[in-house]
Amino acid sequence: MTAPLLSPGQVIAGKYSVRAQLALSQAVATYVAQDAQGRELVVKLYDPALAQRADLMGALERATSAARQLPADVVVPVLDSGYDQATGAPFSACERMTVPSLTQLCAQGPVAADVAAAIATGLARCLDLAHNRGLFHHALKPNNVFIGPPPTYAVRIADFGAAIVRNAQPSHESYVVGAAWWAPEQIQPGAPLDATADVFAAALVLFYALTARPYWLAFQQSPPDLPAWQRELLGPRAPISHRSMEFRVPVNGGLDGIFARALAINPAERPRSVGELAAALGTLGAAPKASESAKTMAFGEIAPYNPPQNPAAAAQALAAGSGFQAAPSAAGAAPAPGYPNAPRAGAYAAAQAEGGGQPPPGAVEASATGLPPFPLPAKKEKKNFLPILIGVGIAVVAGGVGLALLLTRTPSADGQTASTATSTAAASPAATSTPPPDTASGTSTGEATSSEPAPSASESASASASASASADEPDAGADAGDEEKLLTKLVCVPGPCDVVFVDGAQIKDLSKDLELTVGKHKIRVAKGGYLPQEDNITIEPSTPFEKEYKLVQAPAQPPQKKCGQFLKRCN
Repeated sequence: MTAPLLSPGQVIAGKYSVRAQLALSQAVATYVAQDAQGRELVVKLYDPALAQRADLMGALERATSAARQLPADVVVPVLDSGYDQATGAPFSACERMTVPSLTQLCAQGPVAADVAAAIATGLARCLDLAHNRGLFHHALKPNNVFIGPPPTYAVRIADFGAAIVRNAQPSHESYVVGAAWWAPEQIQPGAPLDATADVFAAALVLFYALTARPYWLAFQQSPPDLPAWQRELLGPRAPISHRSMEFRVPVNGGLDGIFARALAINPAERPRSVGELAAALGTLGAAPKASESAKTMAFGEIAPYNPPQNPAAAAQALAAGSGFQAAPSAAGAAPAPGYPNAPRAGAYAAAQAEGGGQPPPGAVEASATGLPPFPLPAKKEKKNFLPILIGVGIAVVAGGVGLALLLTRTPSADGQTASTATSTAAASPAATSTPPPDTASGTSTGEATSSEPAPSASESASASASASASADEPDAGADAGDEEKLLTKLVCVPGPCDVVFVDGAQIKDLSKDLELTVGKHKIRVAKGGYLPQEDNITIEPSTPFEKEYKLVQAPAQPPQKKCGQFLKRCN
């Protein structure tokens, strides 16, 4: 099954009216919805099949409950949760943010050095507090980090707990969206996960703030090159001052050491808290010193990092929360036009509540599920056209010789013509299988045979070579047809389809006709209020394809709820 697909106006759990869809994946559908008081919230609907997993629902309950116990000015907590009666799907609802996410803030370029330092401090305050209580995020990314207004640029982090769902249903979509921020151990099945995975992600998020670009080269394109990313993730690191120069954004080389530690492949070599990263950014600054010359692309020696203070004391000071101001609430704050010393993000749209978190130690999700299998780029077989070219060449030469013989022959008497043809055929080994002309027949009719000569040896060879070349030509045409794209029409009844996935990728513009390559494809279609359908189709060469999917209306009655699942207790 998949997450329920709803249309605007439909109601979730009898109290949240859907306004618009924010995001959709196989496991989670995210909507902007409005409650009875007119307040807008972000509501997630999960795959109904997950409701049958008592261990999964229990882990999600513990994670969301622990996140609600963090200070309200550092986290975006889950405000309500339960089950939608119409679909039987678990749901959660949280505040719709009116301040920009880090992704929105960096939409027009990197943030200033002092803003990056403030963001690092805000990340440290939230994550170090969560880690001290045994709560890990494990899906931190710019989309779920929200930045308040100046001068404090207070940080609030969303989606604690959603990584539990991601791990329960790993998919191609999940790592295309989130893998750029994963630690190496998160792709190793069974590897233990702790606070150091969040330290790794925080370093990547801060590099993004400094450059407005992901650190990994494989993610500089869309879609990302996932096999190349996996090699980067497990290979040597470029210092951040060198990598940033590839993006034409200078970064202080003094930060190379602390970032090299934070991005270490071995979790034991990383800082034990995000506070160390924040302290380095605050002490050294993100901008390069005036005396520093431009970095070359060569990877020089990375200077060791000496923390300016004891990491434990730094974490304790961050936990105390000195110098922080709460971000304005969604109910009373109006969107600001932009932040000084940072890129202008325009009007602040609602965050797409996606990503996830990690439950406290002891839950079933305390170890990595590993990287879901992703399709490697198909290697194109090299075709050898040399035999075809040789055959064509032989045919051309033989045909030229035959034509020359025809042109040089002179008309003669019947007997002389027959004799000449016979001697020519006998002189050529290739002509021994061709019977001589019927001279008797030619004499009795009195017709001259020189005007209709029998096929010569060269003409026979030419015909044979031409036939061989013609026989090879369909193979060449078939090779070219492997890359042929054909018009493909997918129809939902009742229609139209709201969502179409082809080979795991969502088709963004359904108003245009699909063009799919020849071969097999996996199709998934969905429409609000109906059960989605999955299918495997085969596109044949030179044959337009059309398929009709008759959708079945979603059941009106939910499955029986179980006690203790997802913040719902039996009374």
